[in-house]
Parts: sequence; structure tokens; C-alpha cells
Amino acid sequence: MCRYNFSDNYATLNADVKQILREVASNLAAIYVIQYDMSGFTSRTEAEDMINILRDGALRGLSILRDKKTVDFLNGA
Repeated sequence: MCRYNFSDNYATLNADVKQILREVASNLAAIYVIQYDMSGFTSRTEAEDMINILRDGALRGLSILRDKKTVDFLNGA
């Protein structure tokens, strides 16, 4: 989505970029876990709400990483 290979250049990335990548990855992983087993929630609606909240967080992080001004700022920091 970002048209940048973060995995090859991970060691050289700024700490802020690494934190955003960790947050996006953890949100996506949590979505997959919830989808796999929704029995830990009081209702299916609660599980779907958690999925939506996590999806919004992942999309927010991806939009930050896609923004050219933000990428320039983070690389310069």
C-alpha cells in the first residue's frame, strides 16, 4: 500500500515509523484472532465492534505511512 519496502530497510527506520508499523501489524493480527474465535466475547456484536476499532486503527496507521509529507518528516527525524 505504501510502495516502500519496510522489511528490507527496517533496521534503518526511525523509531516512530517502527512503532506505527508495530501498531498496524498488531491490529491486523488481533483482527485475525478475533475472526478465528469469537467465543471469548459476550456477543457477536461486541466482537464485530472490536474488529471495527482495530481495523480503523490499522487504516489510520497506513494512511500516516502513505502520506508523503509524514514520510519525509519521519525520515528526517
